[in-house]
Formats: sequence, structure tokens, C-alpha cells
Amino acid sequence: MLGTTTIDHGAGPVTVFEGGDERFLEISTTAELPSSPVIEVCLPMPPLDVPSDVRPVYVLHGEGADPTTRVFVDRTSRVDPVAGKACAAVESFSRFAVATSDVCGNGQRQSDGLVTVAGGLRGRKTVVVDGLTDCTLYPANLPRGLAPYCVPDADSIPGQCTVSLVVGVNRAGCNRVAPGLTAYSAAVDVTSYSGSLRHGSYTADLTALVGASIAALSSPQDAIVGPFDVALPVSSKMTTYKLRHELSGVSPTGSGDLDRDRDALLVRCIDPTQF
Repeated sequence: MLGTTTIDHGAGPVTVFEGGDERFLEISTTAELPSSPVIEVCLPMPPLDVPSDVRPVYVLHGEGADPTTRVFVDRTSRVDPVAGKACAAVESFSRFAVATSDVCGNGQRQSDGLVTVAGGLRGRKTVVVDGLTDCTLYPANLPRGLAPYCVPDADSIPGQCTVSLVVGVNRAGCNRVAPGLTAYSAAVDVTSYSGSLRHGSYTADLTALVGASIAALSSPQDAIVGPFDVALPVSSKMTTYKLRHELSGVSPTGSGDLDRDRDALLVRCIDPTQF
């Protein structure tokens, strides 16, 4: 059946999450869609000032009939940086967002916690090549299997990998709850954040770097803090750091229980001169 399709870009760039780096548009149609459609929606990628601004790109799809409880799910099908577009495979139209971060953390499609590593990393597996500020130039002599997890070194200083982190707090678009429940936590203890990036005896203290910004949030709901640049020394061919951080609050699952949400992931710093 023929119909009219409308694309609403909103009034310029409007964030999906307050303070976030995501932009949305709404697609609707009066046409009757097939019962089992396979629809690919492609959106323009954010413009870049310099190659080191490149970050992981995801296309999120708002799913759920009620906009107040809609959950944004990663439906990315392909990313074409040459053509400047990112695409999603979906079964319906609604709100879409292009996110230049792993907005739900840990590389998962959804999570159920209060705190996420919202930007600057690939998720559970992130690779930074010392001095490489443009991942499209990933060296041919390095392990190819790690190339998809590359994020740019945020500086060009030899002997250290610098990651640019954004932390998300109480993000309803990421919290997985039962139907009919709000995906927000009823309360977050904004003074309870603690975190670190560690390798052997070396520790980068995220509590001191991030904690004060989270504690200053007057409304820790769909909020982000950062970016924060964290310099990590490269001490071997491949130096692996473990990021751990946590935050307390009421569980967003509707139980009313207090929850100590913990995230853990790895950041691998590569010295390309040793390959």
C-alpha cells in the first residue's frame, strides 16, 4: 500500500540523552509495512574536525510503543566512513540516533546498571595503538583481529596511550527492566563513585578524576560526565589495563533494593615499534 513517509530532524541537533553526544531523528510512515520487514535505515555520521575525533559509531533504534518507556537498542548493521553514513537493520520505524560512543557500556546492546562507560571505548575489548590518531591507518604489521576494536590515541606522545572517557549515569535508554516499570533508578548515591585503570603496580585513579563531576550532578538521570583524558604508559609490546568502576543506588529493576553496580573491561595499549 502506498503512503507518506515523514522524516523529522527536529530543531537542529537535539540530544537523545541530556549532555550526550547522540543526535536523533524520527521516521514515520502511513504505508503498510510487510509483516516481517527487513528495513535498512542509513544516517549521516557526525562530521570530524581531525582524525583523532573518530570514535565508535552506533545506530540506536527506539523500541517500544510508549515513548516514555522506549528503550534505545543498538541495531547497527554497517558503518561506511568513506560514504559518511552508518546503517541499522530494523523491523519498524520510530526514533533513531547516531551515537559516537558505546552508550550502554561493556559493548552490550543493553545493560541494567546505574553507571556505564559511555564514550571513548569499544566496550569489553578496546585497543589503542601508541601514536595512532586515525584508526583507518591501522598498521598492516599489527594483528588484524584487533583492528575492529581500535580507538584513536588521544595524543601523539610516544610511550603512552591516552583514552578519552565519558561516563554515563542512570541512563534509562540502557537499563533493562520488566514491562511497565520505569527504567530509571529511583535514587543514585552520586558520592559513591569509585574507579581505576590498572596494570601491575600502576593505577590511574578514576575516582579522583571522575568522582567530583558525578557528585556535582543535581539530576543524575540520563546524565554524562566527561570527557576525561587518561594517559596509560606503554610498558611492553601489549600492555593490558583493567578498568573497574562502580556506583551505588536503588536498582532500576523495580525491586527497590539497593544496588552496587560494577563494570569491568579491558584496554590494550600496543607499542607498534615492537612488532
